[in-house]
Amino acid sequence: MSMLHGYVFYDNTYPSSWISKKASRKIVKFFNTQYNFKKVNAKELVDVMKQTPESSAEIVVVFSQDIVPDTVVDTPASPTPNSLVRQFMNQGNTIIWLGDIPLLHIGMANGSKKLLPSSVYKTVFYPKVVTADFPLPNSSLVSMDNVRITALGSQLGLRKRWDSWRPLPQPQPNIPPPSGFYPLAQCFISNLRPVSYIYNYTGNGLTGFVRIYDCKLDEISQEFLEQLADLIFHRNPIGMRMGLENIRERIKILSEKLEARFQATKSDMEAIGGSIAQVRDTLLEIKKTKKDS
Repeated sequence: MSMLHGYVFYDNTYPSSWISKKASRKIVKFFNTQYNFKKVNAKELVDVMKQTPESSAEIVVVFSQDIVPDTVVDTPASPTPNSLVRQFMNQGNTIIWLGDIPLLHIGMANGSKKLLPSSVYKTVFYPKVVTADFPLPNSSLVSMDNVRITALGSQLGLRKRWDSWRPLPQPQPNIPPPSGFYPLAQCFISNLRPVSYIYNYTGNGLTGFVRIYDCKLDEISQEFLEQLADLIFHRNPIGMRMGLENIRERIKILSEKLEARFQATKSDMEAIGGSIAQVRDTLLEIKKTKKDS
């Protein structure tokens, strides 16, 4: 049967950039408890990305830290498209990326990070899409009021916007985006610039590199987490089925809790009713005794 295999990357020995430890742990807890995504560290991530799932299956890795670890690149000093992290996506699997630019830095096991040349993220994550360097301001470039969700973004569950810090750089004029690049939300700075998107490097389907929340995440709300889950599960029939099954299971658990609460309340009410009847009988007995005397 078709399956979606979910994982969430978190390794406290490796650094993060814009996603705080508090937010990272909240992401891990949400996907682990709500959707049974398995938490993996940097070494385990290698094994996940080397898996060869059945042809109809997809592996999804949510990065709860926004610095790629050195374990999944070919050359940490200057990663290339031959890196495991890129080959993983080329095989029809998906990375969910939040926070700062992927491969702006490389993360080391001692907790340090190293700034990489801009050519690295251009060739590994943004071939044919990004030619100029990303602007690197220390504040948002676009407020959420100026971010617009595309029709496809709406279909995939996006509804809540965010301040954008890393919209795509100014595109070259009159050059259309490559096949397989799908904007989900965009802003207008001289022209339309995507802030959330899916980039399928093979040009077919909604798998590959999924970019969302290009902003600092000291905190992450429940609504942002649920929107992220919707995006993951709405991209294909496999995910939608798993999402519906998860909703049904949560409704079942809620129903069981409500039934248990109802039965407990019913029992309490019956006990209260019995106590009231005893008080009433006692008062009648006292009244009768007074009358007889």
